[in-house]
Amino acid sequence: MNKHRTLNLKLLWLILIFIVFETGLHAASATQDKPYPTQKSLDDMMDSINRIRIINAGMYDGKAKKGEILLDITNSGEISSFMSLLSIREDDKAFGYCLCLGGPTIEFYKDKDLVATISLLHGRSIRWDKWRSDVVLKNNEKLLDWLAKYNITKPRQEYEEDINRENEMLRQYQKWLKAMPDVLMSRWGKIDWETPMEPSKETLEDLWSIVNSAYPKLSDLVLALLGWYGSGKGPWSEFPSYESAPEELLLHIDTREIVNTVITANLTNQQMEGTARYLSGWTFHKLKPKDKVLVPEELKQKILTYVKAQKDEDKIIRVQNFLFQ
Repeated sequence: MNKHRTLNLKLLWLILIFIVFETGLHAASATQDKPYPTQKSLDDMMDSINRIRIINAGMYDGKAKKGEILLDITNSGEISSFMSLLSIREDDKAFGYCLCLGGPTIEFYKDKDLVATISLLHGRSIRWDKWRSDVVLKNNEKLLDWLAKYNITKPRQEYEEDINRENEMLRQYQKWLKAMPDVLMSRWGKIDWETPMEPSKETLEDLWSIVNSAYPKLSDLVLALLGWYGSGKGPWSEFPSYESAPEELLLHIDTREIVNTVITANLTNQQMEGTARYLSGWTFHKLKPKDKVLVPEELKQKILTYVKAQKDEDKIIRVQNFLFQ
């Protein structure tokens, strides 16, 4: 495994939790007494199936929601072809629980009897009410090709959109790593960013000890941390949890030192972004509410001009609320 996890898709699944999974331990409590997915249980269910319906809807409480019937097949060859593509990964890393209802939803029949209902999730995994968690498919792209043959193209579109988002998140994370002070890299790779929890207080103190020792000149440390903090994904809210690290480290530094440094330095775009983000942040004003008076009017106006040029309403409102009120 890459020790810095820059190519670890599990990390990307964390960043994109609105796309993929929560861990199986956090699945709905109603599923906790059910077994984990197995290929055998799926194959046993499909063994007697002679009709399949695919419905353009998600699944709720084990039943397909109301939607258009996209496909209704009874041809044994086509049924066998479809079911051969429902091959799952039987390992812990493939189990989880998506927050959406999925879709399309597949109904499996034996003559007129509905035997099972399974929902496709984001073109890559499936959910069956008999199981305690969702599970990743082994051959999801082949399944998407099979569906597209019948003009069921939305799952492929959703899957490709997810992949594009993951690639963009990877690009942003690589940018983040590049901006990180080099001395932190070996320690950073040991932090478990595969959970939604932020680093512990002990971990952050360790990062602070490392980076503080590496910069004899405090102004250089300030600029390094501000440049790092300004190299994030972009938004100042709903950002990956790892972006909180430089803010936590900046809180160790006296606000007067930060202000004096940025006023006298020729800031890069990233350092200006980090300055604006830090001094206009909720955490700074929550933990150091009296320090707002230490930010001179000249710097406030510079920050406001900077965010207005970005035409980002959220940033503008944050600057106006936290620095000017």
